Amino acid sequence: MIRVRTLGIGLLCAGHLFSADIVILDRSGEASLSERVKEVAGFYGLSTETVPLSEPTMGAALSHVRQSGALAAIVNSQVLDALGRSMLLNSLRVKGGNRIPLLIAHTGQDCVQRGHLKIAASRITHRALVFHTREIAPALDGVELLYKSNACAVTATQSSTTLIESVDHELGVRFPVLTMVQEKGGEVLEMSTLERPDFQGIPFVREFARVSPLLLFIRRAAGERALHFPSAVANLTVDDPWLIEPYGNLSYRALLEEMERHRFHTTVAFVPWNFDRSREEVVSLLRQSKRYYSIAVHGNNHLHREFGPYAEAAETGQIRDVRQARLRMDHFSKTTGLAYDPVMVFPHAVSPERTFRYLRGLNNWATVNSQAVPVDAQPPSDRLFPLRPYTTRYENLLSVERLSVEVHLDAAIVAIHAYLGNPQLFYVHQGFFKQGISAFRATADLVNRAAPETKWCSLGEVVRSLYLVRLLPNGHYDVEALSPRIRLYNPLNRPASYHIRRAEDFRIPIRSVLSGGRILDFRKEANSIAFDVDLGPGEQCEIAIEYQSAVPVDTANVAKGGVRVRLVRYMSDTRDLWFSTHPWGRLFIRFYDSLSARAIGLGVAMMGVSVAGLIFVKRNRRRVAARRAILA
Repeated sequence: MIRVRTLGIGLLCAGHLFSADIVILDRSGEASLSERVKEVAGFYGLSTETVPLSEPTMGAALSHVRQSGALAAIVNSQVLDALGRSMLLNSLRVKGGNRIPLLIAHTGQDCVQRGHLKIAASRITHRALVFHTREIAPALDGVELLYKSNACAVTATQSSTTLIESVDHELGVRFPVLTMVQEKGGEVLEMSTLERPDFQGIPFVREFARVSPLLLFIRRAAGERALHFPSAVANLTVDDPWLIEPYGNLSYRALLEEMERHRFHTTVAFVPWNFDRSREEVVSLLRQSKRYYSIAVHGNNHLHREFGPYAEAAETGQIRDVRQARLRMDHFSKTTGLAYDPVMVFPHAVSPERTFRYLRGLNNWATVNSQAVPVDAQPPSDRLFPLRPYTTRYENLLSVERLSVEVHLDAAIVAIHAYLGNPQLFYVHQGFFKQGISAFRATADLVNRAAPETKWCSLGEVVRSLYLVRLLPNGHYDVEALSPRIRLYNPLNRPASYHIRRAEDFRIPIRSVLSGGRILDFRKEANSIAFDVDLGPGEQCEIAIEYQSAVPVDTANVAKGGVRVRLVRYMSDTRDLWFSTHPWGRLFIRFYDSLSARAIGLGVAMMGVSVAGLIFVKRNRRRVAARRAILA
């Protein structure tokens, strides 16, 4: 909750105590600093309170900040001018001699000497933000983010440590943007405000760069009190393959050896149409390698974009495909003994929003795609929305974004995700391994260096770990569950209570909430379901929210009817199992992929002729071999 008040002497003397997590002391009268702090604090689930100061109220305000239990204080440079550095630091001391963490924000073109910083005007336009954060944020250390700006150059003294600096490599000019110094019982961070910075790159990188100094300060000051993921998780998904060795350029056995050496996990995004054609040698390998291999759901027939906009793929057809996919995957699991995660990876791109409702109604846990926002929906206006690669805003289904490794992946993206604690999900197709089974090695090693504690696991395990947790002042925890299935763990050496909430619109009634098979009481709150769980030291449990109106999957039919579907699937097999393993075949595939919509029919016809030709050649070889055997 954000509260902004103008405090007079009477109110302060009446004993008002700030209850916000982050207190902003401001003399400038400008709203920009408060707005940016509010934005970043909200990202971590923290509240803010802005106190516009005048000369008579300063002492009383600082006294109340000291008594309020605030996690951090942020002041603009004009407050520092009015009070003096020494008085400001002494005023924020709490019991035990420690001091509330402090950030001093230098705003505007104030080119004067201020304590540890000297601000001087600069008109360099092309720069990079460079992070020197090995001690406080190892994942970001060495990251460079490009931007353009006119800004104040901040020159730090020898006693301070530069955490973020602006560098123009060509001109050899650099100046600190965020510095830290140990002073009078605690850390003081000082931040210079860039003037209308124009950061380059995708929204994820741009928004992180824009607020990175505040992110670093607030996350460090709040610690466990800030919303955060309990663990770092990662996954590689290979789309399309069925269980045959090899599947085009993908050798399951060779990839297993690579995973063992370089510590990563691979999920097979399995097309349900292939439910009855797995090879026993691969099934056996996956059964014995559950630590490294897992299965998720990839569409249904994979009939091009079968879950596209409703104008192209009818809603009724998508409902049928959602049902049939679950029934086929259940059959696959029963006949092979391989479990699968009810996590949907849509073919080609994410579906419309209403399809999310059908997935949730069938108790699917999540969907994972190259975009988290449904194809027919608009992303939220929240500028920091891109910093979390997930959302539950659409039909309350967890939708998670993943990254392709088949194009260049900037190491800075991996580093930022590692710092934020986000799940690191990557995907490829079998053609990715045409240069060798070690093609993913560099990415796996990059993730493991950025966050050595990362757990590589199945998409199901990723989803179970996607909940945000924060420590409360009373020693218990608030939990924001993102999926209907989470695995809760108490890392403490004492009992703890967890107050769990998950976004719900209740359009699909909830049948039960289970903890380790035990039914839990739950409460319906505004747009959420809430319940409590108590865990002993080191104890864990699995929470499952089950929906009552799940459509029975046995009303669907597993039959592979339809000539068109069979033709497309066999053509895809020919492409992946034969064409993609030969240079001339890959050239043909590139030509096919570059065709315009009007020329797709030509490509389909050529692929059909190729399939027929391959079948003819194989049968002819069998006949010739049989004749030779007779003559012999």
